[in-house]
Amino acid sequence: VFKIIGIARDWAPMPRFHTDLQKDTFKGQDDFYIPLHTAIDSRLSVSSSMFSWGQGGDANKMESPSTAWLQLWVYLEDHAEQGRYAEQLQSYVDQQADTGRFERRSPVRLEGLEDYLIRRQVVPDDVKLKLALAIGFLTVCMVNICALLFSRFIKRTHEVAVRRALGARRVDILAQLCTESLLIGVFGGLGALIVCQVGLSMIRGQPEDYAALAHMDVTMGAGTLAFACLSSLAAAALPAFRTASGRVAMQIKVA
Repeated sequence: VFKIIGIARDWAPMPRFHTDLQKDTFKGQDDFYIPLHTAIDSRLSVSSSMFSWGQGGDANKMESPSTAWLQLWVYLEDHAEQGRYAEQLQSYVDQQADTGRFERRSPVRLEGLEDYLIRRQVVPDDVKLKLALAIGFLTVCMVNICALLFSRFIKRTHEVAVRRALGARRVDILAQLCTESLLIGVFGGLGALIVCQVGLSMIRGQPEDYAALAHMDVTMGAGTLAFACLSSLAAAALPAFRTASGRVAMQIKVA
C-alpha cells in the first residue's frame, strides 16, 4: 500500500525522453511517481535496460556497485554551470576508477536533450521527408501566387490608368490593390486551414505512434492565417507598385 504525499502539476513531455525510447515514445503517460528508495525496497521491476560489469555484477541487484540502470537528467542554466558540472562528474569518475569500481577512466560528455533525441533517432525519417515536401509545396504555392497576382494587376493597367487620369491618387490605387490582395490572403488562409485539418485527420489515422500528436492549436491556426495574409501582401507589393507607377498617357495609349 502506497501513500500519496503530494500532487504535482501536469507534466507530459512529447516525446517521452525520460522513459525507455524503444517503446511508448509518443504515447502513454505517467500516472504517478514513486520515490527511488521506495521502488528499490519494494523490489519493483525495471522497464529499462540494466548493465553490469566487473566481477560479481548481478543485474538483479539494483543496489550493486557494478550495476547501472538509471538515467540521470539535470537542468543547467548556462555554459558556465555546464562546465562546472562536467568537472564534478569527471572528478567522480576518476575517484570511482581509483577505488576500482570503474574499470577505466572514461571522459565525461554532457549531451543536451535535442542532441540526445537526434542521436537516438527519435524523429522518424518519414516525418523529415514530409516536412521537406511541405516546404517544397509551400514554395511552389508562393511562386504561383506571385505569378497570378502579377498577371491580374497587369491586366488592370488600363483601368488603373483611367482612374488616375480622372484624378485618383497613386496611394489610393495602391491601397485598393493591397486590400484586394489581403482579402485573397484571408480566404486563401481559411481554405488552407480546412485542407490542413483534413490532412491532419488523415495523419492521425495512420498506425504510427506519433500520429496522435498531429493536431493544430489556436496559435498555429492564427499563425497560418497571418502568414497567408503577409505572403499575399508581399507577393502583391511589386506588381501593385508597378501597375500604379506607370505613365498614365502611355498606359492608356497601349491599352
